[in-house]
Amino acid sequence: MLAHAAEASTTFGWKSIPAPGAAQYNRFFADALGNFWYRRADGQVARLVNGRDELMALKSGAAKFSVIAGDSAGRIAVANTEGLFVWEHGGFQDQTPEKFDGNFPPRGLTSDGRGGWWLEVNGHLRRCRNGKWIAESIGWLEQKRTWSRIRFEQPDGEGGLWLAYVDGGVIHLGAAGELSALTTKDGLPSNRVRTMMQDREGNVWATFERGGLARIRPRLFQSVGSRDGLADSVATSVCEDANGAIWIGAISGTVSRWRDGLCTNFTLPLIGTHCEMSTVFPDAAGRVWIGTHGNGLWVWETNQFQNMLTIGQVGINIRGIFVSRDRRVWIASQDGLFYLANGEVHRMQTPESEADYPTALTESLEGTIWVAMNTGALLRLSGDRVETFQPPKAAMRSRFAAVCADAHGTVWIGTLGAGLLRFQDGQFTSVTTRDGLLTDYISQVIEDSSGGLWLGSPAGIISVRKELLAGHGANSAFRVFGRDDGLPTVGCATASQPTAWRARDGRIWFATASGVTSVQPQESKSKQLPPLVLLEEVLVDGQLKTSSLSGPISAAAPLELSPGRHHVEFHFTGLNFSAPERLRFNYLLEGWDETWTENRAERSVSYNGLLPGKYRFRVKVCNGDGVWSETESSVAFVVPPHVWETVWFHATALAAVLLLGKR
Repeated sequence: MLAHAAEASTTFGWKSIPAPGAAQYNRFFADALGNFWYRRADGQVARLVNGRDELMALKSGAAKFSVIAGDSAGRIAVANTEGLFVWEHGGFQDQTPEKFDGNFPPRGLTSDGRGGWWLEVNGHLRRCRNGKWIAESIGWLEQKRTWSRIRFEQPDGEGGLWLAYVDGGVIHLGAAGELSALTTKDGLPSNRVRTMMQDREGNVWATFERGGLARIRPRLFQSVGSRDGLADSVATSVCEDANGAIWIGAISGTVSRWRDGLCTNFTLPLIGTHCEMSTVFPDAAGRVWIGTHGNGLWVWETNQFQNMLTIGQVGINIRGIFVSRDRRVWIASQDGLFYLANGEVHRMQTPESEADYPTALTESLEGTIWVAMNTGALLRLSGDRVETFQPPKAAMRSRFAAVCADAHGTVWIGTLGAGLLRFQDGQFTSVTTRDGLLTDYISQVIEDSSGGLWLGSPAGIISVRKELLAGHGANSAFRVFGRDDGLPTVGCATASQPTAWRARDGRIWFATASGVTSVQPQESKSKQLPPLVLLEEVLVDGQLKTSSLSGPISAAAPLELSPGRHHVEFHFTGLNFSAPERLRFNYLLEGWDETWTENRAERSVSYNGLLPGKYRFRVKVCNGDGVWSETESSVAFVVPPHVWETVWFHATALAAVLLLGKR
């Protein structure tokens, strides 16, 4: 066995520790006292104490074991046909679960990372804790997996396991025993895993034979696309009907229904000039309303489509459909705003220009209808009364593409160019890229069951913590999701509404250019671990002054520069393996800057012409989940004055002038 020790005289500080009786390929586990345990080739278990090996045995006298494992708390577990035993408090404690099969020797044992153990006996892989079985992997038994083919295993932090399977890729066991396998068919570069580990953020890193390095992380978004039977994957609208089926409108005008893993595609009868850009919306009676470009308004009822309004009644291009709680069917058309009630169509708004048409609708809890307009106006409908609100600043009046009234009565508006707008108490405020928003083009806005906002954009999906928007450093309010999180594409649908939908199970659905995708907001919450910030280098006039390679810069004594004006440059970074591109930095040079520079993506900053004095550069980092580093990284330095810039020089010069003046 090799161990690293600073006092070792061998190269790189490694030294060899004898392990008598150890097999050629063995594993070692450290207990709470730092002693190493291992299983010998003859089946006995040994403990290394101060360089001596001690053979360990049960109270029954049994001294041979089939398997051994350890956990992060320093507990050592062994198992044989007598059961499972854990070394604690100076002795083996019997933690054998009930109905333990003692007819077969255990073949696999490892920690679950939560105080329990996974144990394989007679082909059954089960999880136990405190002498009780708490889970079993049925998939393990059904797929006839065997522990002897496991090369590496590691707890996933939730009670499950990550396993490297010989020539079988990577296996994940959930805490309840659910099994999923990843192979080259799922994107792995090879099925032969060489090494594997999980980092503090939950990412699994694996190296592969002739396959390089890969990062594995949970797929947060589940998608329905062409591979699932969707006739047209360019989705324009999505909703859930009263029976729990997901309906999808497409750019070609087709309509699809996704239910129980089966996709059914429909083509509307053509009675207009053409049929494109279908938009879908359910009602409480179980029907689904469909708006189109060029083919009027339709309804799906009793397993058939029925035309309800022609293009002559509501215009050629229907942009959005909405059914209010009073059962009125609202139609946002380029010919104006209409609603259908009791078989009659009513017009609520007539365009004053070609661009003056509604794009999206929402309803508040008290029944107020809010309408987003293409011109950058917001309409409020109360009965037959129509009120118009416009942002006071021209920069906010980009096209309104989406609208959402939240549970507190605030109206949120997605715009194509002015970011996210908030309308509250008669006032508009904006949230833009200057506040940390990924993009100013927001085409989808929807609220989840916990009050969080979800935004669709051409650059990905964004979750928003509304309570942090007005706080210091708004970047902490946003989390951005992209392809790494399972999105089939980052481009979300824009033209029709609704393009986002909250299903009854809480999932949020989004229409995208590659089908529809959904996320369970509760599952999207990360571990919220703070990132680490590191000051890497300080350069003065292009020359390296100090580097983190020689030790933490923050712990170093203040740097002293030579007198004069210098170009001082600081290089820093944040340690985050999940999404390093989403890190944002705040920095301040005490003695020079009056306020913090916030929300910067660049990882260096330079200063010129610093006056003589004492300075301290400070930097901190925020990750894509809005979590800030717990500590700062900083460095102090001094710029000394030239002789002629010192106080004593000025005083001496002044005294000399006064003396000369007296003569």
